[in-house]
Amino acid sequence: MWTFTPQSSVFPEYSYAAVPAARFDGSYPCVLALTAKVVGVHGKNHPELLQVQQTFSALAEELRVHLMKEEQTLFPYIGLMEESTLAGEPAPPATFGRVANPVRMMMHEHDGAGEALRALGSITADYTVPEDGCVSYRTLYGALQGFEADLHQHIHLENNILFPRAMAMEAHINSQRPAVLQLPREAPRDGGFPGCRVEQRQPSLTGP
Repeated sequence: MWTFTPQSSVFPEYSYAAVPAARFDGSYPCVLALTAKVVGVHGKNHPELLQVQQTFSALAEELRVHLMKEEQTLFPYIGLMEESTLAGEPAPPATFGRVANPVRMMMHEHDGAGEALRALGSITADYTVPEDGCVSYRTLYGALQGFEADLHQHIHLENNILFPRAMAMEAHINSQRPAVLQLPREAPRDGGFPGCRVEQRQPSLTGP
């Protein structure tokens, strides 16, 4: 039997994966500035820093849009589903159809972020600071490692906890909907009423 525990008890203050998200959301402007500084000083001798700058800048922009979609669209709807479940009421209709639709998109974007992190690790030789690296160089690589750890935690919380839980909650809500009575379009000539059948809706995670 499906059991329900409020999401707020799993993620305090109903923040979902917002704790690590807030950390890297607030940190990447500083990392971008630090990257520009280190490139300006060491870029001539270490051209790989330009790749670091380009890769991280693209990742930061993708994450900015990704977080906006989660925080403005997906997470609020999951919150409404939870409220409906606690109240024993039907969930409101979603503009995106099933929860599985945006979840698939978010997980695809997580895969892209993971590829960017692997690229950064390869470019920097797993964040190995060269012998001529200054304090800012070391600070930059340390910040990138911290950013990577936070992003991995964010992806883990969403892919393995929040998203499966949200889809299970949606399936549970759909399974509680009443049967739909299918009536014939016109009554038979003999006055009977054949063809009336009850069709039970089945929960689906792949489409409406």
